[in-house]
Amino acid sequence: MIEEARGRPVADLLRARRNTQAPQSAELTAAERKISSLQIALQKTTVSRDRQRILGQLYESEQSMAPLTASANRWMRVATRPVELEEVQRALAQDELILEYVLDEPTSYCMVISRSSARIQKLASRSEIERRIKALLKAIREGQATLEHAKAAQEVLLAPLQTDLAHAHRLVIVPDGVLHQLPFEVLSDQRGTAVLQSYIMSYAPASSVLALIRGRATSSESRMPLLAVSAQPSSLAGSNSTNGDGKPFGSTQRGVYDLDKSEMPALPEANGEVRDVAAILGKRSVVLLNATEADVKAQPLPQFAAIHFAVHGLTSTKFPERSTLVLRSDEARHEDGLLQAREILDLRLSADLVTLSACESGSGQISGQEGVASLARPFLVAGARSVVANLWSANDDFTHSLMKAFYTHLAAGQDEGSALRQAKLDMIQSFGKNATPYLWGGFIVVGDSTVKLAAGL
Repeated sequence: MIEEARGRPVADLLRARRNTQAPQSAELTAAERKISSLQIALQKTTVSRDRQRILGQLYESEQSMAPLTASANRWMRVATRPVELEEVQRALAQDELILEYVLDEPTSYCMVISRSSARIQKLASRSEIERRIKALLKAIREGQATLEHAKAAQEVLLAPLQTDLAHAHRLVIVPDGVLHQLPFEVLSDQRGTAVLQSYIMSYAPASSVLALIRGRATSSESRMPLLAVSAQPSSLAGSNSTNGDGKPFGSTQRGVYDLDKSEMPALPEANGEVRDVAAILGKRSVVLLNATEADVKAQPLPQFAAIHFAVHGLTSTKFPERSTLVLRSDEARHEDGLLQAREILDLRLSADLVTLSACESGSGQISGQEGVASLARPFLVAGARSVVANLWSANDDFTHSLMKAFYTHLAAGQDEGSALRQAKLDMIQSFGKNATPYLWGGFIVVGDSTVKLAAGL
């Protein structure tokens, strides 16, 4: 019953997606260009009255575009059943468990699925779980001591599953409610051992979605290893960030909540980050520095095994389809520089990995059993097997170091989940207490974390 609803839009789109795409109609193209023009105008003005007027026009344009999109995508409207349990189990490794949570009153549940078994475990009430999770997240964000809160959260989420976990090495979390905001890696058992040290973690919108992604045919063609993209507002492209607070990492955060690009901080590490990860994966990698949206769309996107974005990210809980990666605009090519969720859905990818080295790219509006409307979701539908995204704000300096370690382990042949886990452990070993859970905990793998990127290069 849960899988009938959970992650349903993603599952249906994964099933119905055609291998070919009909050319976009002239009406739809005109509507897209009008929206781009309005968003460019919005970025150019800081006058409140003018901004409100443009936002009103933008909303009207988006609403008028909806029928055109629905008409063009009739093939997407399908009625499907969830993947059968046996098919989900066949997609799992011997040492892998799916933990699918259902928060409710007075009892919550966890569906524990392995390759050979499936059962339901009763848990504490939703209110009790929410109380403990919110206390842990508050402590992490405020830089307070987290161990006791991490133990308390682990006690209600994982401790009741100890018999199952004893034989597992990989855990796939299908979250519910407040659990969409929680990276399970920050939990600790009663001995103080972090989950990060014990398991390889990944996340999925639903068990059916994981099975469908793993059932995709992998590309047998020779692919380019990586498209690495950096971007920031043009007025900040050459600026530098200073850090006068004495902290070991700079204070630039990769996240904004306003379309006025002039207010965005510079990302001094972004260009170096994309150069470094491209160098790690080989000379056939393509690097776009200070890229426009048109530059990215002009690339042969289906030919890249991995795509990496080191950019600002913006999430919208009120209008999830407006959530975006912020690139540079190009008025001549009718691109506003905002690669939004609705546009990502229309991309055609065959990437094993998309990395969103941006703020809150893994968070968004939580819509009941549909899950969280994050930027990871449209990339999965577009064809990515997995997406590395961030639930929180990203520290520019620390993220650069983390990504270098992540891609180094990928290039050495580790699968994506193992590589990200080891990169986090490397950061903790290198920086000790300065590598707080807030810096590394938010980066998660959504989708199939078992892919070995180097194997396809």
